[in-house]
Amino acid sequence: MFMCPACGLGATLPRCEHCGHIFPSVDGIYELTGDPPINLDEARGARYIGYERVGAYYYDRGWASTACQPADLAMGGRIAELVGGGVLLDVGCGGGNYAVPTALHGCTVIAGDVSRVMLSLLQSKAEANRVPEGRIIPCRMNALAIPLAEASVDGVLASALLHLISDPAHVITEIRRVLRPGGRLMLTTNSPGVRFADPRQSVGGRPQETDRREENANARYLELEGDFDRRYWEILNEAGVHASYAGWKFDQFAACQAAFGNMTRVDIPFSASVSWTLADYFLHRMGGKGYSRQQSVPDDLHEKAFARVMAEFGETHGPDFASLRFVGRADGLQLHVFER
Repeated sequence: MFMCPACGLGATLPRCEHCGHIFPSVDGIYELTGDPPINLDEARGARYIGYERVGAYYYDRGWASTACQPADLAMGGRIAELVGGGVLLDVGCGGGNYAVPTALHGCTVIAGDVSRVMLSLLQSKAEANRVPEGRIIPCRMNALAIPLAEASVDGVLASALLHLISDPAHVITEIRRVLRPGGRLMLTTNSPGVRFADPRQSVGGRPQETDRREENANARYLELEGDFDRRYWEILNEAGVHASYAGWKFDQFAACQAAFGNMTRVDIPFSASVSWTLADYFLHRMGGKGYSRQQSVPDDLHEKAFARVMAEFGETHGPDFASLRFVGRADGLQLHVFER
């Protein structure tokens, strides 16, 4: 299943049966790449952004990061069905939001990420949810050179990954290489920079249906969030610092459809209320440099810019502006599926 770096043949972990190579492992995570968790220097190859610095700031402050959210459980169940309970590569698995539920539904999941911090969060989630031993294989790997043998997995999940890499087309080629004939690539989102025809469509592929009263209440929240983001980057731009973008406007769905020659949209019934405050989500994440585009911002300049905007907003919008709440409904989950 894995590609042995010593002899180049397919191997199983932890030891290559052909040449005896031992795959290195630290704290239960297989080290299958020597690449750094982030590369913003094109002179060193394709740029990519791993979430080593982001870590827990990727999540809502109000979440218990080890809990499997209902939407993730629903998604994991459908992913497991699509790969027939076989072997899934979750490339760019992050903290295990989908890897853990999919493993709980019977799949063996190769959980690959370039960030050791995110893989550690995945391990905590797997332990908290009592995933059977051996069902998840945490591997530090680079999606630009997936360390698996050709035609070795039944499915690949790439959730919110391709826009973080400056050469996403190469990653798609790698994904297609490791898929068995009939295997499926599954995407949960398109790139953030790709505009949707339906303005109600969220980045996560989940239509947010709200009544008029909620829409009016949420308008203020969205206005403040947008204004805060713009002001933060305005200050940084004046200091000569700009956002980090990789494949931000790369249309993942169109590219994968071209590579595989097919695409099927799978709708997953799901309905739940959604609610959060500015403090619990947006400000928590931005304050911790939890967005990929912040990774090129020096820590000292980030802290100064964030503190300055917080002070300005406190004066302009009142000391309680961060308690403003968004309330809505998430109806329906989607997977875009491409079959080899």
